[in-house]
Amino acid sequence: MEETRPFVSWDLVHDFMVDVFVKYGVPEEDARICTDVLLESDRRGIESHGCNRFKPIYLDRIKNGTLLPKTEIEIVKDTPCTVVMDAHNGMGMVASHKMMEMLIEKASKYGMAGGTIFNSTHYGIAGYWTTMAEKAGMIGISGTNARPSVAPTFGVEPMMGTNPLIGPNDERFGPRFPDMTEPYSLELRELAKHTADEMGIAYREGVYMGFMGPCYETAAEIRAFAGMGADAVGMSTVPETMVCNYMGMKVLAVSCITNMATGIQTVKHSHARVLEIANRAGDTMCRWLGAVIQKM
Repeated sequence: MEETRPFVSWDLVHDFMVDVFVKYGVPEEDARICTDVLLESDRRGIESHGCNRFKPIYLDRIKNGTLLPKTEIEIVKDTPCTVVMDAHNGMGMVASHKMMEMLIEKASKYGMAGGTIFNSTHYGIAGYWTTMAEKAGMIGISGTNARPSVAPTFGVEPMMGTNPLIGPNDERFGPRFPDMTEPYSLELRELAKHTADEMGIAYREGVYMGFMGPCYETAAEIRAFAGMGADAVGMSTVPETMVCNYMGMKVLAVSCITNMATGIQTVKHSHARVLEIANRAGDTMCRWLGAVIQKM
Protein backbone atom coordinates (compact mmCIF):
# COMPACT_ATOMS: atom_id res chain seq x y z
CA MET A 1 0.00 0.00 0.00
CA GLU A 2 1.34 3.40 -0.91
CA GLU A 3 2.30 5.60 2.02
CA THR A 4 0.11 8.71 2.10
CA ARG A 5 1.13 10.26 5.40
CA PRO A 6 3.19 13.46 5.22
CA PHE A 7 6.84 13.35 6.25
CA VAL A 8 8.63 16.17 8.08
CA SER A 9 12.21 16.38 9.29
CA TRP A 10 13.18 15.50 12.85
CA ASP A 11 14.67 18.96 13.34
CA LEU A 12 11.45 20.69 12.30
CA VAL A 13 9.31 18.59 14.62
CA HIS A 14 11.82 19.00 17.46
CA ASP A 15 11.96 22.79 17.22
CA PHE A 16 8.19 23.05 16.88
CA MET A 17 7.52 20.93 19.97
CA VAL A 18 10.10 22.78 22.08
CA ASP A 19 8.63 26.15 21.08
CA VAL A 20 5.07 25.05 21.89
CA PHE A 21 6.07 23.56 25.23
CA VAL A 22 7.75 26.86 26.11
CA LYS A 23 4.64 28.82 25.05
CA TYR A 24 2.63 26.64 27.43
CA GLY A 25 4.92 27.61 30.32
CA VAL A 26 7.45 24.76 30.34
CA PRO A 27 11.01 26.06 30.95
CA GLU A 28 13.13 25.64 27.81
CA GLU A 29 15.57 23.13 29.31
CA ASP A 30 12.64 21.01 30.52
CA ALA A 31 10.90 21.42 27.15
CA ARG A 32 13.95 19.95 25.41
CA ILE A 33 13.95 16.94 27.73
CA CYS A 34 10.25 16.27 27.14
CA THR A 35 10.60 16.68 23.39
CA ASP A 36 13.55 14.30 23.20
CA VAL A 37 11.67 11.61 25.14
CA LEU A 38 8.64 11.85 22.84
CA LEU A 39 10.68 11.84 19.64
CA GLU A 40 12.85 8.96 20.85
CA SER A 41 9.67 6.92 21.09
CA ASP A 42 8.92 7.65 17.43
CA ARG A 43 12.52 6.91 16.45
CA ARG A 44 12.10 3.47 17.99
CA GLY A 45 8.81 2.89 16.22
CA ILE A 46 6.72 3.16 19.39
CA GLU A 47 4.16 5.51 17.90
CA SER A 48 1.73 5.07 20.80
CA HIS A 49 4.03 7.14 23.05
CA GLY A 50 5.50 9.56 20.53
CA CYS A 51 4.56 12.99 19.25
CA ASN A 52 0.94 11.94 18.74
CA ARG A 53 0.62 12.29 22.55
CA PHE A 54 1.97 15.82 22.41
CA LYS A 55 -1.41 17.56 22.41
CA PRO A 56 -3.86 15.22 24.24
CA ILE A 57 -1.54 13.98 27.00
CA TYR A 58 0.59 17.07 27.58
CA LEU A 59 -0.77 20.31 26.13
CA ASP A 60 -4.41 19.62 26.93
CA ARG A 61 -3.54 18.55 30.46
CA ILE A 62 -1.42 21.63 31.01
CA LYS A 63 -4.33 23.71 29.77
CA ASN A 64 -6.89 22.08 32.06
CA GLY A 65 -4.58 22.22 35.08
CA THR A 66 -4.03 18.52 35.70
CA LEU A 67 -0.39 18.79 34.58
CA LEU A 68 1.82 21.62 35.79
CA PRO A 69 4.30 23.05 33.26
CA LYS A 70 6.91 23.91 35.90
CA THR A 71 8.13 20.85 37.73
CA GLU A 72 8.81 21.48 41.42
CA ILE A 73 10.88 18.48 42.50
CA GLU A 74 11.00 17.68 46.20
CA ILE A 75 13.48 15.13 47.54
CA VAL A 76 11.48 13.37 50.24
CA LYS A 77 14.14 10.79 51.13
CA ASP A 78 17.79 10.60 50.10
CA THR A 79 20.19 7.83 51.18
CA PRO A 80 23.54 6.78 49.69
CA CYS A 81 21.80 4.55 47.12
CA THR A 82 18.08 5.37 47.24
CA VAL A 83 15.90 8.37 46.45
CA VAL A 84 12.22 9.12 47.02
CA MET A 85 10.97 12.09 45.02
CA ASP A 86 7.70 14.05 44.83
CA ALA A 87 7.16 15.71 41.44
CA HIS A 88 4.04 17.61 42.59
CA ASN A 89 2.11 16.86 39.38
CA GLY A 90 4.77 18.42 37.18
CA MET A 91 6.25 16.99 34.00
CA GLY A 92 6.95 13.32 34.64
CA MET A 93 9.76 13.23 32.09
CA VAL A 94 11.59 16.09 33.80
CA ALA A 95 11.34 14.40 37.20
CA SER A 96 12.44 11.06 35.71
CA HIS A 97 15.47 12.69 34.06
CA LYS A 98 16.52 14.17 37.39
CA MET A 99 15.94 10.86 39.12
CA MET A 100 18.09 8.94 36.65
CA GLU A 101 20.92 11.45 36.95
CA MET A 102 20.90 11.02 40.72
CA LEU A 103 20.68 7.21 40.55
CA ILE A 104 23.49 6.93 38.01
CA GLU A 105 25.73 9.03 40.25
CA LYS A 106 24.86 6.93 43.30
CA ALA A 107 25.30 3.63 41.44
CA SER A 108 28.72 4.72 40.21
CA LYS A 109 29.79 4.94 43.87
CA TYR A 110 27.93 2.05 45.49
CA GLY A 111 27.31 -0.41 42.65
CA MET A 112 23.53 -0.07 42.69
CA ALA A 113 20.77 2.45 43.30
CA GLY A 114 16.99 2.62 43.25
CA GLY A 115 14.39 5.33 43.43
CA THR A 116 10.71 6.08 43.24
CA ILE A 117 8.71 9.13 42.19
CA PHE A 118 5.14 9.92 43.12
CA ASN A 119 2.83 12.58 41.69
CA SER A 120 4.93 12.41 38.54
CA THR A 121 2.28 12.13 35.78
CA HIS A 122 3.16 10.50 32.44
CA TYR A 123 6.88 9.86 31.91
CA GLY A 124 7.09 8.66 28.29
CA ILE A 125 8.58 5.32 27.29
CA ALA A 126 10.27 3.37 30.08
CA GLY A 127 13.09 2.43 27.70
CA TYR A 128 14.34 6.02 27.58
CA TRP A 129 15.35 5.85 31.23
CA THR A 130 16.97 2.42 31.02
CA THR A 131 18.96 3.72 28.05
CA MET A 132 20.35 6.50 30.24
CA ALA A 133 21.69 3.78 32.53
CA GLU A 134 23.03 1.77 29.58
CA LYS A 135 24.93 4.79 28.26
CA ALA A 136 26.58 5.06 31.68
CA GLY A 137 27.68 1.42 31.44
CA MET A 138 24.98 0.18 33.79
CA ILE A 139 21.86 -1.99 33.72
CA GLY A 140 18.63 -0.08 34.23
CA ILE A 141 15.13 -1.26 35.12
CA SER A 142 12.23 1.18 34.92
CA GLY A 143 8.54 0.75 35.55
CA THR A 144 5.42 2.73 36.34
CA ASN A 145 1.95 1.93 37.63
CA ALA A 146 -1.22 2.34 35.61
CA ARG A 147 -4.83 3.00 36.52
CA PRO A 148 -7.36 0.13 36.13
CA SER A 149 -8.57 1.48 32.77
CA VAL A 150 -5.63 -0.16 31.00
CA ALA A 151 -6.31 -3.50 29.32
CA PRO A 152 -3.63 -6.21 28.91
CA THR A 153 -2.08 -6.49 25.45
CA PHE A 154 -4.78 -7.52 22.94
CA GLY A 155 -7.22 -7.71 25.86
CA VAL A 156 -10.76 -6.40 26.05
CA GLU A 157 -11.52 -6.02 29.74
CA PRO A 158 -9.53 -3.39 31.70
CA MET A 159 -7.95 -4.86 34.82
CA MET A 160 -5.04 -4.46 37.18
CA GLY A 161 -2.16 -6.87 36.75
CA THR A 162 -2.39 -10.48 37.88
CA ASN A 163 0.28 -12.69 36.33
CA PRO A 164 2.69 -10.38 34.43
CA LEU A 165 3.17 -13.04 31.74
CA ILE A 166 -0.49 -13.05 30.67
CA GLY A 167 -0.97 -12.25 26.99
CA PRO A 168 0.62 -13.29 23.69
CA ASN A 169 4.16 -14.59 24.20
CA ASP A 170 7.19 -13.20 22.39
CA GLU A 171 9.70 -16.05 22.11
CA ARG A 172 12.53 -13.56 21.69
CA PHE A 173 12.30 -12.81 25.41
CA GLY A 174 11.40 -16.15 26.92
CA PRO A 175 9.35 -19.37 26.70
CA ARG A 176 5.59 -19.54 27.03
CA PHE A 177 5.91 -21.55 30.27
CA PRO A 178 9.13 -20.59 32.11
CA ASP A 179 10.67 -22.98 34.60
CA MET A 180 10.38 -21.90 38.24
CA THR A 181 12.38 -24.71 39.84
CA GLU A 182 14.91 -22.22 41.19
CA PRO A 183 13.24 -18.80 41.14
CA TYR A 184 15.90 -17.37 43.42
CA SER A 185 19.46 -18.27 42.48
CA LEU A 186 21.09 -20.62 44.99
CA GLU A 187 24.46 -19.21 43.99
CA LEU A 188 23.42 -15.62 44.71
CA ARG A 189 21.69 -16.61 47.95
CA GLU A 190 24.90 -18.22 49.22
CA LEU A 191 26.88 -15.14 48.20
CA ALA A 192 24.42 -12.86 50.02
CA LYS A 193 24.53 -14.96 53.19
CA HIS A 194 28.32 -15.14 53.19
CA THR A 195 28.56 -11.38 52.67
CA ALA A 196 26.08 -10.67 55.47
CA ASP A 197 28.05 -12.91 57.83
CA GLU A 198 31.24 -11.02 57.00
CA MET A 199 29.55 -7.68 57.63
CA GLY A 200 27.77 -8.76 60.81
CA ILE A 201 24.31 -8.22 59.31
CA ALA A 202 21.52 -10.36 60.75
CA TYR A 203 19.15 -12.07 58.31
CA ARG A 204 16.64 -14.90 58.10
CA GLU A 205 15.59 -17.21 55.26
CA GLY A 206 12.02 -18.18 54.59
CA VAL A 207 9.16 -18.54 52.12
CA TYR A 208 7.75 -15.31 50.68
CA MET A 209 4.14 -15.51 49.46
CA GLY A 210 2.99 -12.82 47.04
CA PHE A 211 -0.50 -11.37 46.71
CA MET A 212 -2.02 -8.64 44.57
CA GLY A 213 -3.25 -6.15 47.17
CA PRO A 214 -3.51 -3.27 47.58
CA CYS A 215 -4.64 -4.13 51.10
CA TYR A 216 -3.33 -5.83 54.20
CA GLU A 217 -4.35 -9.42 54.78
CA THR A 218 -6.99 -10.52 57.29
CA ALA A 219 -6.18 -12.66 60.31
CA ALA A 220 -7.96 -15.64 58.69
CA GLU A 221 -5.88 -15.27 55.53
CA ILE A 222 -2.66 -15.12 57.55
CA ARG A 223 -3.57 -18.38 59.31
CA ALA A 224 -4.23 -20.00 55.94
CA PHE A 225 -0.96 -18.72 54.47
CA ALA A 226 1.02 -19.98 57.47
CA GLY A 227 -0.54 -23.40 56.98
CA MET A 228 0.66 -23.32 53.38
CA GLY A 229 4.24 -22.71 54.53
CA ALA A 230 4.54 -18.94 54.18
CA ASP A 231 6.90 -17.06 56.48
CA ALA A 232 6.20 -13.62 55.01
CA VAL A 233 3.62 -12.09 52.67
CA GLY A 234 3.74 -9.05 50.43
CA MET A 235 2.35 -7.32 47.35
CA SER A 236 5.56 -7.14 45.31
CA THR A 237 8.70 -9.17 44.47
CA VAL A 238 6.89 -12.21 43.04
CA PRO A 239 5.74 -10.63 39.73
CA GLU A 240 9.22 -9.22 39.14
CA THR A 241 10.79 -12.58 39.96
CA MET A 242 8.52 -14.35 37.49
CA VAL A 243 9.49 -11.97 34.68
CA CYS A 244 13.20 -12.22 35.45
CA ASN A 245 13.08 -16.02 35.40
CA TYR A 246 11.12 -15.84 32.16
CA MET A 247 13.97 -13.83 30.64
CA GLY A 248 16.66 -16.16 31.97
CA MET A 249 17.99 -13.80 34.62
CA LYS A 250 19.43 -14.90 37.96
CA VAL A 251 17.41 -13.46 40.85
CA LEU A 252 18.30 -12.54 44.40
CA ALA A 253 15.51 -11.12 46.57
CA VAL A 254 15.98 -9.49 49.97
CA SER A 255 12.89 -8.27 51.83
CA CYS A 256 12.66 -5.96 54.81
CA ILE A 257 9.93 -7.18 57.18
CA THR A 258 8.21 -3.92 58.04
CA ASN A 259 5.27 -5.16 60.12
CA MET A 260 3.87 -8.19 61.88
CA ALA A 261 0.91 -9.84 60.19
CA THR A 262 -2.74 -9.28 61.10
CA GLY A 263 -3.67 -11.37 64.11
CA ILE A 264 -0.08 -11.31 65.38
CA GLN A 265 0.46 -7.62 66.00
CA THR A 266 -1.95 -5.94 68.41
CA VAL A 267 -2.44 -2.63 66.58
CA LYS A 268 -3.99 -1.76 63.22
CA HIS A 269 -1.78 -1.54 60.15
CA SER A 270 -0.36 1.84 59.17
CA HIS A 271 1.41 2.56 55.88
CA ALA A 272 3.26 5.42 57.59
CA ARG A 273 4.65 2.94 60.12
CA VAL A 274 5.69 0.60 57.31
CA LEU A 275 7.60 3.42 55.59
CA GLU A 276 9.27 4.37 58.87
CA ILE A 277 10.61 0.85 59.39
CA ALA A 278 11.69 0.58 55.75
CA ASN A 279 13.59 3.86 55.91
CA ARG A 280 15.40 2.70 59.05
CA ALA A 281 16.52 -0.50 57.35
CA GLY A 282 17.43 1.19 54.06
CA ASP A 283 21.03 2.09 54.83
CA THR A 284 21.89 -1.43 56.02
CA MET A 285 20.19 -2.93 52.97
CA CYS A 286 22.17 -0.67 50.66
CA ARG A 287 25.50 -1.56 52.28
CA TRP A 288 24.71 -5.27 52.13
CA LEU A 289 23.53 -5.41 48.53
CA GLY A 290 26.26 -3.03 47.40
CA ALA A 291 28.85 -5.41 48.82
CA VAL A 292 27.14 -8.39 47.17
CA ILE A 293 27.19 -6.68 43.77
CA GLN A 294 30.89 -5.91 44.13
CA LYS A 295 31.55 -9.66 44.51
CA MET A 296 29.40 -10.80 41.60
